[in-house]
Amino acid sequence: MTRLILLTLFAWLLFSLLRKLMLPRPGGTRPGAPATPLVRCAHCGVYVPPGESVTVGDRTFCCREHQRAAEQPRPDA
Repeated sequence: MTRLILLTLFAWLLFSLLRKLMLPRPGGTRPGAPATPLVRCAHCGVYVPPGESVTVGDRTFCCREHQRAAEQPRPDA
């Protein structure tokens, strides 16, 4: 009888532990969801955080090099 009680208690503890590990934690973000909104570079199309971007007028760039490249006139082919 004691073995049956111990086995039942062990099974219940194991089940409780597994259920707790499998349930999502409240207040967490979804996997793959960006924590901050991203902006798109007008030159190459890469998405970067707004704090790391360079904004000139209404255009946003991922770096100074792409800002300068966009300002230079393109040679006609």
